[in-house]
Amino acid sequence: MNTSYKLFFSLFFLVANLLACRTKMDIDLPESKKHAVVNSLITAGKPIFVELSESQGVFSRKPFAPIQEAHIKLYEDAQFVEELQHTDTGYVSVATPRFGHTYRLEISNEDFSDVSTETVLLPPLSILSVDTMTVSDESVYTDYGESAEYGKKMQFKLKIKDRGREAEYFFVSVCAQNPIYRIDTLTGKYTFKGFGGAYKSLPSDSDDPIFMNDNSYSFLEGFEGFVLNDHLFNKGEYNLEISVNFDNHYNRGGGSPFGMEELPDSIPVRIKFFSICEDLYKYIISYNKAEETEFNPFSQPVKVFSNVQNGLGIFSGYSVTDYDLILRRK
Repeated sequence: MNTSYKLFFSLFFLVANLLACRTKMDIDLPESKKHAVVNSLITAGKPIFVELSESQGVFSRKPFAPIQEAHIKLYEDAQFVEELQHTDTGYVSVATPRFGHTYRLEISNEDFSDVSTETVLLPPLSILSVDTMTVSDESVYTDYGESAEYGKKMQFKLKIKDRGREAEYFFVSVCAQNPIYRIDTLTGKYTFKGFGGAYKSLPSDSDDPIFMNDNSYSFLEGFEGFVLNDHLFNKGEYNLEISVNFDNHYNRGGGSPFGMEELPDSIPVRIKFFSICEDLYKYIISYNKAEETEFNPFSQPVKVFSNVQNGLGIFSGYSVTDYDLILRRK
């Protein structure tokens, strides 16, 4: 056997032995410290409801476990009010918050560090007026062969006036009721009977520069819309622009059966305008950023804002103004 073959077999057995040498190592990773997670949004005239749960590890897919035995003390303007009562779904107060007051929660449990959090309940901001106009919607394009046309959408201009505070934060949603239809069992045709049910948010869009943050479209208390701040109109007036495609919504699963007949000329619309705290604004923006980067392995992790001392979560107040109008589509 010549030298080259000897060298080949020597290298072969060396590599084989190295691959066969595998040692099983058990690594004990330190368990992340658990924190109490507080989730509570409050408004005037309604009892305070608090969801209290345990935090989970980064890679955990388990549902949040509620904390059953805790003491939650409620303070108004630094004066003790009551201890919240535990229910099957969370903790609830008897007292109801009032506008213009500061509310504080102090929470204790033998398994977690004591946590505290507070918020101010701001009064609502009124909408001065609302103007509407029909504009072209280039996102809806219909080709008729020899001709084509863009769809149409309704543009809302909300006139609001800032209260002159150092900084204010808001959330706005355009809502409507679903149409009610009755079917003729003989002909199979539907007849429009009116609008009814709860007001629900309509998918909206906007080119308004006040929505400069890509994460401004969000959800609040079951409504979807935009969060904004008053950086463009502090201590002044502003015309806020939001657009909604009613035909596209109602005729494609938003209430009209099978995308059939057109809606009537008049549609009742409700604009919900929330005044929110800075803490809630920061929480919404950071939460949206975290959601956006959750499944991107190359993005930097985003820490969701929290105003809970020694814990996690959000405790914040809001107020809301409802502006009702009848939209004339034609």
